[in-house]
Amino acid sequence: MAIRFQCSSCHAKLKVGSHKAGARKNCPLCGAEILIPGVESSRGETPSASSVDPSDPSGSASLPLDSAAAQAAPDDDEDRYLDAPVIDVSTVRVDRASMPIGPHRADPPLTMPRRAVYVLGGLIVVVASFFFVFGVMVGRISVRRGETSVAARPTRTRCVVTGAVMPRENNQLVPDSGSLVLLVPVDSQPDVRPNGASFHPSDGDGADSADAALIRTFGGEVLEVDDQGRFRATVAGGRSYDLLVVSKNVADDDPVSRQLRATWGKLFVPLEPVVDGRAVAMRTIETAGGSTTVPPITFD
Repeated sequence: MAIRFQCSSCHAKLKVGSHKAGARKNCPLCGAEILIPGVESSRGETPSASSVDPSDPSGSASLPLDSAAAQAAPDDDEDRYLDAPVIDVSTVRVDRASMPIGPHRADPPLTMPRRAVYVLGGLIVVVASFFFVFGVMVGRISVRRGETSVAARPTRTRCVVTGAVMPRENNQLVPDSGSLVLLVPVDSQPDVRPNGASFHPSDGDGADSADAALIRTFGGEVLEVDDQGRFRATVAGGRSYDLLVVSKNVADDDPVSRQLRATWGKLFVPLEPVVDGRAVAMRTIETAGGSTTVPPITFD
């Protein structure tokens, strides 16, 4: 004989074999723990299974007993419950680890121990401090390396270049005063090129022109030969220089040579206004040490 009853929590209609009377089961719908009523109670109106009070150690619950109604009700009255869906509790197993959530239940809030929060915060502080100290150390090492490289860089010394321009006249060396001397580093690559007409000894401004100041910006020098036929220039030491002397008193109508154009054509375009009709002399000198003397230029 089957016992039919209702869950007191979700009011689901349930049935179970009579041999389960008085046993405790979990509702297959809401998961509530219920106490199956006795056979006498199930003969009347469908009883509600009582929920077990966890605080009651005996696990007992008051069962609805209505003996008068149970005796007056015929056995055929239980057929009226057959039309409703009835779940056999004896054939359904509810896993306590994954109990279904009924309408009266809610997802439990996620919790974290306070100690775990403190530990996580401490780890964040330790990691941040480590990277801060690491960055400071790397920065100091970089600064020290930069200072060492600057200190180890050799300071470029100054070198004094001297020479004389003495053309031959009647088998005698005479000073070629007013001649123009240009010194330009061999490895110079100026972005702006000076005007060659400013350096012609006859009608140019020579060493006082704005184009001469432009040559000095990239390590060159422009000067004139004095009355004794000598010149003196101070340039950076440890470099190679191209030297060009344009005579003021010695004429030369020969065309510009390939060597002259290859050396000085990169600085003056065109080159003709610089050397037009005048004698020229070229040298390549090394400014090693504190002074360098150029052999006399005689325009032979």
